[in-house]
Amino acid sequence: MQKFRILLAICGFILFVCYLVFILDYTDLSWSNNLGSYIGITSSWLLIFSGMSSYFYDRKKVREEGLQKSKK
Repeated sequence: MQKFRILLAICGFILFVCYLVFILDYTDLSWSNNLGSYIGITSSWLLIFSGMSSYFYDRKKVREEGLQKSKK
C-alpha cells in the first residue's frame, strides 16, 4: 500500500508540473485569467502534502511499534 501511495504522489507531482508548463497563461498572471489554474495548483499541492504526511505518519507508527516489540 505504501508503494501505491508513493506512486500516486509521484504521478501527482508530474501532473502538477505538466499543469504548470502547459496550462498556465504566463502572458497575464492576473486572477481573472488564471483563477481556475491557481485553484488547481493549490489543490494539487494540498493533495501531495496530505499524501506525503500520511505516508510519513504511517512510517513513524510502524517504526514505533517495532521499537516497542523489541523492548519486550
